[in-house]
Amino acid sequence: MAQPPAYERQADFSAFAAANPATPHSGVNLDAEFNRIKATSDAVRTNLALIQRDDGQIASQAVGIDQLSPEIDFGLRTVADWVTATAYRLRDGVYESSKLYRCVVAHTSGTFATDLTAEYWVEVVDLDGGAADAAAAAEASATAAASSAGTASSSSATAVAAASAASDSADAAAASAVEAAAATGGLRVSSNDTTPADLEAKLLPGPGISLTTQNGGGNETRTISYSGHGENIRAALGL
Repeated sequence: MAQPPAYERQADFSAFAAANPATPHSGVNLDAEFNRIKATSDAVRTNLALIQRDDGQIASQAVGIDQLSPEIDFGLRTVADWVTATAYRLRDGVYESSKLYRCVVAHTSGTFATDLTAEYWVEVVDLDGGAADAAAAAEASATAAASSAGTASSSSATAVAAASAASDSADAAAASAVEAAAATGGLRVSSNDTTPADLEAKLLPGPGISLTTQNGGGNETRTISYSGHGENIRAALGL
């Protein structure tokens, strides 16, 4: 984005008024002057919107490394384990007790604790802290997984117990139905049936149809056979 155009005044209205006190200012000249002012102010506002948010703060991602002052430096010249009796310069980096430090005051090292108290070093990152946090997170995840597995196992056991109970209920219902049929002397076609009887007596053949009981005295079944013609089927169905 180019810089806003500089405003350059084209007319001297004070001089014109002094030389022509009875003559009104030219509307054309006034419009032209205001248009030049507007062009400059509009360009200023456009450029300002690139670096400032509506809340007055600097716009996000508006500042990069190239826009920072040379005094601001994030880098480290060198990084090595801290040792005593060593001349350290600004921006030297050292490892000590699993932490990374940056030199902020040039000095010759004595003992690290003393130099740190003297504020020759500032901590950049705690290398053990991240590992400890990761280990704690992993342990928490493992605990949650174990808890979920226990819950799932309990739910599975509950489902098996419920299925077993349902099966027992079905068996009991079937037994009750058999007992009820035996107690009433047979089966009923409906609740209004006044004469319970065996299936042989309740299931009657129509025209051209015969019924036969199979496996008498064992697991008995009834076979339905048809030997008639189409008209017999229509008659049997009441068509």
